[in-house]
Amino acid sequence: MLSIKDTATCVPVLRYRHVTPNGGDFNCAPQYFKEQMSYLLGRGFHMLSAKQFAAFMQGEPTPRKSLFITFEGGYLDNYVFAYPILLKLGIKASIFLSTSSIRAGEQRANTDGSEILPFCPPHDECKARINQGHPESVMMNWNEIRLMRKSGLIDFHSFAHTQTRWDHQLNEEGKNLAMQKELEQSKAVLLAELGEVSEHLSWPHGYFDDDYIALAQEAGFHYLYTTEALGFNLPQDNVAHIYRIDAPNKSAASLGLRLLFARKPFLGKRYHAFKQYFAKKA
Repeated sequence: MLSIKDTATCVPVLRYRHVTPNGGDFNCAPQYFKEQMSYLLGRGFHMLSAKQFAAFMQGEPTPRKSLFITFEGGYLDNYVFAYPILLKLGIKASIFLSTSSIRAGEQRANTDGSEILPFCPPHDECKARINQGHPESVMMNWNEIRLMRKSGLIDFHSFAHTQTRWDHQLNEEGKNLAMQKELEQSKAVLLAELGEVSEHLSWPHGYFDDDYIALAQEAGFHYLYTTEALGFNLPQDNVAHIYRIDAPNKSAASLGLRLLFARKPFLGKRYHAFKQYFAKKA
């Protein structure tokens, strides 16, 4: 049993989207990703599964230096570049899938083999290909997802069905009905392809409101992930508002410094105040 001094008082959640050598927004280059993962292991961090993170949030004792790693979307580069690193190092992570963009397909090459790798473009080109009706060229497919899941290290959750900002297109009643359908569709696809749906949901574009939270909870999603970094995930706190830190496209030292503030609310609150002060001055 863990002693009080050996248990976590706060668990940061890291958010990645792309891991590709081809640059672009929301990206962490593979060399930095590998450096960051090696750094975390070398510094004694315990990488949690979604179930373990949920248990922490419910008050279960968790090792002091714990961390939860997440990816958003289900992009092909996660399979090609990130997964082999996670597999080699034995690191757990969770991937939130935008289920409308995931297709059937043959398993492609990744850096774990010697075959020619598929092209993994930057974010803007990924969006363009999805909008043109060809998500299969930039997203993982179900065979690749099932292979990753079989490793026991990677689990998969809902990122809703599409990435539509319904609040920009419809009135209040309409956007709520659209989100309700999104959640139903996402659950149906995950159940059909993976045989289960978890209680974890990441909000498309990071947008949510009280209506969306209620709809998600009614649909069985209770652990709701934001794109907000300025906060702390504490035991028995609000699981409908989970904070996440964007992983830097920089060296492990940058990540280590950010995690220091994320794991120590006393220091972190001062860091957040510093950030907000200079944001207002800008």
